[in-house]
Amino acid sequence: SIIDKKNNLIPKFLFVSNSVPEKQRDLTIIEGNEKVLKARLSDANYFWKTDISNTFENWNEKLKNVLFYEGLGSLHDKITRMSKISNNFACYFDINKSLVKEAVNLSKADLVSEMVNEFPELQGIMGGYYAKLKGKPKEVSIAIYEHYKPKGISDDIPKTKLGSLLSIVDKIDTLTSFFVIGKNPSGSKDPFALRRCGFSIVQVLIKSKLNISFNDVFSLSLTLHNHYKKNVETSLIGFIIDKLKFILKGQ
Repeated sequence: SIIDKKNNLIPKFLFVSNSVPEKQRDLTIIEGNEKVLKARLSDANYFWKTDISNTFENWNEKLKNVLFYEGLGSLHDKITRMSKISNNFACYFDINKSLVKEAVNLSKADLVSEMVNEFPELQGIMGGYYAKLKGKPKEVSIAIYEHYKPKGISDDIPKTKLGSLLSIVDKIDTLTSFFVIGKNPSGSKDPFALRRCGFSIVQVLIKSKLNISFNDVFSLSLTLHNHYKKNVETSLIGFIIDKLKFILKGQ
């Protein structure tokens, strides 16, 4: 896709054909690319129109039937845990609790939208657009857009306080939940990208300059899982301290 000098999308595209130029064949290839692109844009237009006629309430109801992971409940259960954790962090980030609650409750709704179902890489991005379109507070729509960040150690941190809070709460729940059911990363294996979660939590804590201990970061999240063992907390704290050491060594 092509953008102009003001970063606006324009109706042109480029593709690479790894072959010697030949006019008639090149025209056929161009037409083929145009047909594929038109079909994808037509699909996206249909998904957009379908989604904007839907509601966040309806999407959140659907999340009750979407499994987060076996033993960890549904995506709706994850939101419930995130909501409880977020109450603790609202004071650290100095954000109104009602605004935090709204952002958390809307954060995963787009996962069952038509657009994200077809284009998974747009998770969060579409949620932010839909929240804005539905008249939700600007801070909430931006936070939804930002909360999957950072996606790696070199990725950008959320720019807003609410986005940072939502990001860290999401990742704290994910990290804690998988440690509780014994899915810690081992060796080079990390199928749930928990190391990335750990790095992201530390990056947000450092950038936000939160005066909080790692024990307090995970304490409430751990208590939301019945019968968790003390060694889980020890492993979790050790894991996150390793990520902190790595980042500080890099600095």
